[in-house]
Amino acid sequence: ADADADEDCADADAPEVDWLGDGPHSAGWQTHEGVSMLRDIPLVRQTVVYYPATEAGEATAPHPSDGGYPVVFFEHAGGSHYLNYDVVFSFLASHGLVIVSTDHNEVDFSMGWGWGAPDWWASHDLLFTDTIAEFELWNETSGHPYEDLINFDRMGMAGHSHGSALLTMQSLGPISPFSSHSLRGVA
Repeated sequence: ADADADEDCADADAPEVDWLGDGPHSAGWQTHEGVSMLRDIPLVRQTVVYYPATEAGEATAPHPSDGGYPVVFFEHAGGSHYLNYDVVFSFLASHGLVIVSTDHNEVDFSMGWGWGAPDWWASHDLLFTDTIAEFELWNETSGHPYEDLINFDRMGMAGHSHGSALLTMQSLGPISPFSSHSLRGVA
């Protein structure tokens, strides 16, 4: 009940976490490349995933988790790069979050569509939602290194500058009540 909200959210009930220090996990990361199709136009889809790992480094094994880790799908700023946030993503992974960053520079600069053109918007949406679908598949694939890594019931989205503007057009809940995804946070 709302009357009990302060009691349930008391500082004494919060876990002791030093959010300025590294978390209890090592941070692993891995880049991936795929192709998304916008009608007959192939779009190269590059992603990087940061995750709690057994040891720090590229392509290290994820640290096991009962039920998976919360995940944040991230869109970078225009003129930036999906790998530019390494320090932040490693830090968050050390605290038990999976961060997936999707590159959209190809559609920003080399496709010639211009900011705001219908294909420009559709391409960004496609890259982002295809990335989510790819990680869902990997999460459910027996024997895949990312099997059961992510808890999609604890999913969020984040973006920086241009990337945060892109989030407003994603077809994901709670933004879209008809989405198969349920977001728990947007930043």
